[in-house]
Amino acid sequence: MVVETKDNKLFIDAEDRYMGFHLTFGHACVERKYIAHLEDAWEDGDDQLVAEFRVENDRVVELGLKLEEDPNDIIWFWKLEGGCRITHGLSKTPAIA
Repeated sequence: MVVETKDNKLFIDAEDRYMGFHLTFGHACVERKYIAHLEDAWEDGDDQLVAEFRVENDRVVELGLKLEEDPNDIIWFWKLEGGCRITHGLSKTPAIA
């Protein structure tokens, strides 16, 4: 997934995926916490997700999205050269300071 800027907001266009979607990130609190607005690419609707970016050395290295029902469960996407690794797991610790 590529995070870009659209209308002064962070945005992911994943319309080319099997279940295409768009994510628009609205700032929630502190510098890395967001509310992501999930819009199905083919149907109306706007689901809100908790989102968090983790930063190391002034670069974003992880994106966490709360896609599961468990309030403590976040799916993390790690930035890798040539792709990304996806990990499903609990995040009970704050983002990297």
